[in-house]
Amino acid sequence: MSQDETATGFVVLGGGISGLSLAWQLAARHQGNVVLLERNPQVGGLAAGMRWHGISLDLGSHRIHSGFEPAAFKLVEQLVNGGLRARGRRGSILVANEFLPYPPSLATIAGSFGLRQSLVFLKDFVLAGIGRRLHGSDQASFESYLRSRVGNSLFELFYRPYAEKLWGLPPSQISFEPAVARLHRVRGGVPRSQRGTFYYPNGGMGQIADALREGITRQGGTVLTGAEATELHPEKDRVRVVARLAQENRTHTVCARTCISTLPLRTTWSVAGLQAEPLPLRWRSLRVAYLLYAAPVPGDVDTYYFPDPRLRVGRVSSIHRFNPGLPDPADRILTVEIPCSETDDVWTMSNRDLSPIVHRELVATGVLDARVSAPVEVQTIGLRDVYPIYELGWRQRWAAVIDRLGRFDHLLLAGRSALFLHCNIDHCMMMSRRLAALLESPHANGRWRTQLDGFALLPLKE
Repeated sequence: MSQDETATGFVVLGGGISGLSLAWQLAARHQGNVVLLERNPQVGGLAAGMRWHGISLDLGSHRIHSGFEPAAFKLVEQLVNGGLRARGRRGSILVANEFLPYPPSLATIAGSFGLRQSLVFLKDFVLAGIGRRLHGSDQASFESYLRSRVGNSLFELFYRPYAEKLWGLPPSQISFEPAVARLHRVRGGVPRSQRGTFYYPNGGMGQIADALREGITRQGGTVLTGAEATELHPEKDRVRVVARLAQENRTHTVCARTCISTLPLRTTWSVAGLQAEPLPLRWRSLRVAYLLYAAPVPGDVDTYYFPDPRLRVGRVSSIHRFNPGLPDPADRILTVEIPCSETDDVWTMSNRDLSPIVHRELVATGVLDARVSAPVEVQTIGLRDVYPIYELGWRQRWAAVIDRLGRFDHLLLAGRSALFLHCNIDHCMMMSRRLAALLESPHANGRWRTQLDGFALLPLKE
């Protein structure tokens, strides 16, 4: 292999929304003095687009919600040149064999299972409130916190299966913090007629990433795709990052005053040469299946949610209902997300074996009519480290990991993947904006480290 070198002010590792937003901000502030390295051929990370049958499909279900951060919303409008399509939200969640509007309110859940069961929910809810006034909230775990907030019966009906499906663990082994965000969102659920609007780019979510990339290069920055960072070497007044350029069969070294990694935390750990030290954090992964049917898929629901751990499917969406202007075969495609661990059979299962399992569940749950034939084609993709597992004691372990990486001079971490976050695109954009501004001030590394705790468990909008 041959080797060459580039000198710059900033090197950004990872071309997801966080890395792209940050590099875009830095290129504007520092006359293009930034290099971004992305190992994949395309940018976007989890928000990248995937071409299939001439249509740009998202890696799962992504959209821009009405609760999007206003500054980030304006930025997205600018990036897609006003090409945002407004859509009325039509989501449904399956709870105990009953489809409810999504997001559900506690009142909707409690009132959907008959008078007798509703009285049980009400009694448990009141008893939980009395117990909380007498003893305070129980924050020992996800389970204890929610039992003390909503009562035993609502917890067993809704929250237990949800936790087991998403994290693959009993809720007694999950920390209480994510329960706070989940409870807030469910309580905020509103009736179907008032569930509001979401926005979707005409060119798919990947259009945002592509526009950011163009903005970086237009401002003099450099974006290298197919460039996998493999080594990181801090020096006295700079950091050297070695990247492998697979297609060109050579390595390329970027020397910068500051390196910001938005890579998955597990990857940053490896690039920093810490493979011999165990990383005490875990994630759940996601396998996404795209099913092409012979005829248009009927119905008006844009997204279905399935918290029941007995089902493989977790979320099912229709790209046609996000953007009805897409050509055929958009109205014949369903996107199915399957949360899993890399040790699960569903992670390694062939498309041929996975397809009938998914199709049977779609029929059994009522998403598809029993008369609908099996899909004519299936494509899948595996996404690693999508959902952080907030096990008991995770904050202490996370802090130890951040402190260990903090010993590397000139290295900072930002973004969902790098900071063990479960957050949205707007949060990633605003975090990058804040860091870009902070990097212009003295002692930016130390000041950024003090802000990291504030990003943990940002409110979710799904």
